[in-house]
Amino acid sequence: MYYSTIKTYLPDNIDYFHYGKNIEIKNSVIKSLLKLFNDFKKFTKLLNTGKYELIVLNPSLGFSALIRDGIFCWLAKKKKLIVVIYWRGWNVEKEKYILRFPYSLYYRFSIKIADAMIVLNSIVKNTLIKSGYTRKIFYGTTVADDYLFEKQNLMKDNNYFNILFLARVERYKGVYELIEAYKYLKKKYAQLTLTIAGDGKELENIKKIIHDEDINDINIAGFVDGNEKRIVFNKASCYVFPSYSEGMPNSVIEAMACELPVVTTKVGGIIDFFVENKMGLFIDKRSVSSIIEKVSLIFDNPEMCITFGKINYEYASKHFKASVVARNYNVLLNSIIREKIISG
Repeated sequence: MYYSTIKTYLPDNIDYFHYGKNIEIKNSVIKSLLKLFNDFKKFTKLLNTGKYELIVLNPSLGFSALIRDGIFCWLAKKKKLIVVIYWRGWNVEKEKYILRFPYSLYYRFSIKIADAMIVLNSIVKNTLIKSGYTRKIFYGTTVADDYLFEKQNLMKDNNYFNILFLARVERYKGVYELIEAYKYLKKKYAQLTLTIAGDGKELENIKKIIHDEDINDINIAGFVDGNEKRIVFNKASCYVFPSYSEGMPNSVIEAMACELPVVTTKVGGIIDFFVENKMGLFIDKRSVSSIIEKVSLIFDNPEMCITFGKINYEYASKHFKASVVARNYNVLLNSIIREKIISG
């Protein structure tokens, strides 16, 4: 999603190489190995063209991703190319793959030989430093498409206060805690509604809970994108994100772009920029009572909602707008090339 969003604003001298598992073959070991072999073959062919100065690899912190991208990194360095690792996904539980022996031995002679790394938050940066990585580490960011910043003449129904949850419908996203909190809040505030947008493993079970417990005024929007996503955001009064773990959640950035107050857990890159009582409110992980408390505060203070929303829109415009992110990313890559050439 990151590159598809900023690609329009990047120069034409950047080529894109898509690799990794396809959804259709993820359950087939043989097909996955064949896909991996073909990826290596295509990647080597690209390196042999001699047209590239810099390669950016975008692994997540997983065993198979580290093996694959470690080989890519090694191959590119053998060709004396500049290699940048952009960590797009991170899992604290899998940090052993770069910190603990014997996994760390492979990391040391593959990913760790990269010329620079880009991270989405300070937690990842600190872990890389702990792993012994001594070269430069830069901060990147997630992105919101420019169209989300366009003001819409969409009239909200002021008779309702609509909470929005837009994310993968998974247990670790805190969706069950949100449902429990909403049940309590709905008794307190009759005007409250809830929209759940996204798909995931828990979606059918969430639907069953809503049906079996006869919970009123919950809209299951399913997966939304493009104009549908913008409409969902613009019909919302508040964005609630009770996730347990994240890198840099796109949905929070998109909510800010749509001028919404945000109620979120302290996860991933959010802690590096989000200012409580200015952009929104923090909630505790896995805490129904915390969601109830903070959503009540937002509901009871409409002026607070407006203030948070305006600040979020301005901040997101300056830091997360796709055209801005693309420009900054291009400047960063060119500066890495220049510095490498100068240093030899």
